[in-house]
Amino acid sequence: MRKDQIHILDYKPNITNDKAIWMQLILYSFALSKRTNLPLNNITCAYFNENGYYQFTPILLQ
Repeated sequence: MRKDQIHILDYKPNITNDKAIWMQLILYSFALSKRTNLPLNNITCAYFNENGYYQFTPILLQ
C-alpha cells in the first residue's frame, strides 16, 4: 500500500493483447475490492515490460 492506494502490478514480457490484460487486471481489482471491502478508487492497476509501463484506475471503467 502506498499513500492509501493499492497497486496491482503485472509484468508481461510479451504484450500481445492489451484488452485481455486490462480485463484480467480489472477482475483482480474487483475481487480484491470485494474481498477486502476497499473502495475501487483506492486501487490502481498497471502492467509493464522492458518497453513501457501502462497504468489505469478501474473505478473509471465502471
